[in-house]
Amino acid sequence: MVRLSASSPSKRFGDCIILAYWIGVMAIVAKTEWYEMFSANDYLAFAISLFIPCWMLPLFLATEEEKKTPYLQRYSIKANLWILIVSYLGSHFFTVSFCLISILALVLNLVIHICIHMCWLNLENRREVLYGNS
Repeated sequence: MVRLSASSPSKRFGDCIILAYWIGVMAIVAKTEWYEMFSANDYLAFAISLFIPCWMLPLFLATEEEKKTPYLQRYSIKANLWILIVSYLGSHFFTVSFCLISILALVLNLVIHICIHMCWLNLENRREVLYGNS
């Protein structure tokens, strides 16, 4: 049987907060297409409104098991730190790599066209040698 939730109560609680709040809000914004009306400041305010509750709710609504563990060893804090690191790296490096992949694809496309053109010229030169200038 496949478990759809974590076995630990603290992990299950952290996952529920992320699923219920973060994904729920993102789904509402995507479904209603509010993001099309956002300005740069609106995006910043929206990001902060997603960020703060995911960090604060586990502190105030911690389970008994999590209250016994040190702050930095709590699952919700570790999960939020992981999300923060991956988001930071993704926004700074993966977008650059996407641009690099686009540039690489453009260069490869150019090289392929040059190779095809050179092969075509080479074929035309062979025809002239074999059949003359007709």
